[in-house]
Amino acid sequence: VDKIKTENLDGILIAAAGLKRLGLEDLITDYFDPLKFIPAIGQGALVVETLKTNENKDIFKKIDDLTARQEVEAERSFMRALKVDHHAPVGAYALIDGDYMNIIGMNEVDGKIIRKDIRGKREDYIKLGEDLAKKILED
Repeated sequence: VDKIKTENLDGILIAAAGLKRLGLEDLITDYFDPLKFIPAIGQGALVVETLKTNENKDIFKKIDDLTARQEVEAERSFMRALKVDHHAPVGAYALIDGDYMNIIGMNEVDGKIIRKDIRGKREDYIKLGEDLAKKILED
């Protein structure tokens, strides 16, 4: 926040969650619509990772959110199919609507931002991510 003043900036883009956590939510002037400003892969998802031998793994299974997991896995399958990592200029936003999933994805190809979307059956979430990557690579 001080950076805005010291560097004479009109504004900055930062995660709202951090400002909320710091009690600075009143500084937020706008939120980006993830359907227009496509976020990074898995943005906003929380992951708990344990050893297979962890005696508390059943506790973690109880907090599993199937919808969130499928959305993130679809986004990750999109990224893997593009053969890029989280450092690449790539984004995706998957959203489950009943029995269907919508995914919007973007990637930079030869200096050009390509944006596509796909819709399909929820249970095909991995294939949807892969198919979306194919659509972008074919453009």
